[in-house]
Amino acid sequence: MRDGTYISFDWALKRLLRDKANFGVLEDANAPGLQEARQKLLFARMSRDEQIAYRRYIDDRVILADQIVTARGEGKLEGFAEGRAEGIEAGRAAARMENARSLKANGVPLDVIVKSLSLSDDEANLLKREDTAK
Repeated sequence: MRDGTYISFDWALKRLLRDKANFGVLEDANAPGLQEARQKLLFARMSRDEQIAYRRYIDDRVILADQIVTARGEGKLEGFAEGRAEGIEAGRAAARMENARSLKANGVPLDVIVKSLSLSDDEANLLKREDTAK
């Protein structure tokens, strides 16, 4: 440039794209920004209907990706809530068994313990087995 002015690569690329010049980008070239330039050239060479369809396609992909992210987040929250509820129930069951063992050690009959603490059949059987093991 004789007068000391320079043009930027971006400006030159935009100019080429705007004018829809019959230039291409070499397939094996890998300089930064060339992949984007290839995509812009392909888009610029599309008909108006193809460009509209392509934009719709891209919008649909963005919406789908957003829905996937949202669904994953909701799934994690549901899993966390279920895990917390299961943990709370397991803690309650352990406390019931501890109370049952304490009552049994103090001489309370097994049928009264089972009924009072609403022990399940499995818990009652476990309590019986612990008694016979001693």
